Amino acid sequence: MHDPQTLAFDIKSPFKDKSGYRSSLINIWHKDPETDGTDDSCGWFKRARHGDPKVLEKIEKYFYSEWKHWFDDHGWPKFSPGGIMLNMYSTVLWFFYKYDKKKSDNFLRKHTHSILLFAENPNDSMYTSIVNPKKEAETDYLVKHFASVIFGDIIRKNQKWYQHPKWHIHHWKINVPVLRNIRRRWWDKCCVCEKRGFKNIGMSDWSGKKTWHRECDNSAKQPIPINDEI
Repeated sequence: MHDPQTLAFDIKSPFKDKSGYRSSLINIWHKDPETDGTDDSCGWFKRARHGDPKVLEKIEKYFYSEWKHWFDDHGWPKFSPGGIMLNMYSTVLWFFYKYDKKKSDNFLRKHTHSILLFAENPNDSMYTSIVNPKKEAETDYLVKHFASVIFGDIIRKNQKWYQHPKWHIHHWKINVPVLRNIRRRWWDKCCVCEKRGFKNIGMSDWSGKKTWHRECDNSAKQPIPINDEI
């Protein structure tokens, strides 16, 4: 399980401490409603699933038809990684912009460097997926993989600044660290000894619903379960 909250804005104090650090006055969090069952239904990091599924289906079908044009019968690339990647991007853009060649060409001119780097960089890229030999049985997975990754990247690059989920005011959760610290120091209750107030950093479970003093922590004292079956 992941936390559906992402820090949208961190408003700092105008004053610095002795070390030059400016503490946070207000934290504004974006709390995802998880309407699609994930912790990123709003698309903080846009993926293919945030786009039009019908467009993605068209892209996958075209990739299937062009696969033998890009790779030989043993899965070896017929072009350079950059050439194949530019071909794939050109295809996805054609469907994304609804057959508008001018918009597609403008996108390619603007992002050629990042596309080639994404294709040729041996780390954190599509390089190994392109250059390694591919089995026939892997074609279905690879077509969906390439289509999904490229479609998601194009969606992100076309997103306007004001469309980002951090501007979803109705999903904001505002936190004031000073008030939170006061509450923790004097009001929050330890679930073990039931005394209020935490002089030091407390401990909590994964959900954060149960908190206890560090000196009340007995997790280290719990016996380690031993499996008698060998």
